[in-house]
Amino acid sequence: MNHIVYELRGLLDKYRNEPHIEIELRLGWKGRKRFDTNIGKIYSDMIYNILAPTPFERTDETTHVYVHNNVRVITDATGIPMVSQKKRKIEIHDILLHGTPFDLRVSVCQELPTLVPPNYTFLRSRERTTWKYKNWKYDLTHARSAESYDKTAESLDSYEFELELDLAEANRKQLTSQYIAHATVMKLFDLVYISNPRDESLVTQIEHVEKTKNNLKNTCSSKYNTTHTTTNTNVQT
Repeated sequence: MNHIVYELRGLLDKYRNEPHIEIELRLGWKGRKRFDTNIGKIYSDMIYNILAPTPFERTDETTHVYVHNNVRVITDATGIPMVSQKKRKIEIHDILLHGTPFDLRVSVCQELPTLVPPNYTFLRSRERTTWKYKNWKYDLTHARSAESYDKTAESLDSYEFELELDLAEANRKQLTSQYIAHATVMKLFDLVYISNPRDESLVTQIEHVEKTKNNLKNTCSSKYNTTHTTTNTNVQT
């Protein structure tokens, strides 16, 4: 786990004070062509059963996601727009967690507010339960898409989990990047060890397989660099 803490600490040091930044950790499976964030209903229910009894602040929300070009519009259950934004991926780290049920994606995104476009196309609906604890948000989502990106998929339903950092609160409390990174990874692995809680021997190898990086968008200019690089590395612990 030390490798993941190191990577996350580096991302925090680099981006935590940038505007409109989101850092999140997603569970899923790394395939040849993409990272599949659909962990399935069985694992989703297991995570729910872990989080449901906790005293964490809980909210349940139904939303709909629409797109227009590169603008994403999120509405409430009645169709009233709540958020309109351009979400741009800045850095993505895919990490294989051999010996566990999952792989891990650590992503840094920039979510820039925009005007609501005059029209947009339905992408998917989401039923999301969020548990808020201090500087972290645990999001468990059941989504139904308009169409499947995976031609072999038998259902348009997906079950997703992400752990998101509340950077504004962490910065307000002046928490160190090392503390946030270590505490975040510990909280994530509490859920990864579903089949055998607190048994770290489940992780036989951590393999950092891919890193994708883009430059931050200059929010003061309409032009920005779209340099894209990918590197592959293997790390054993």
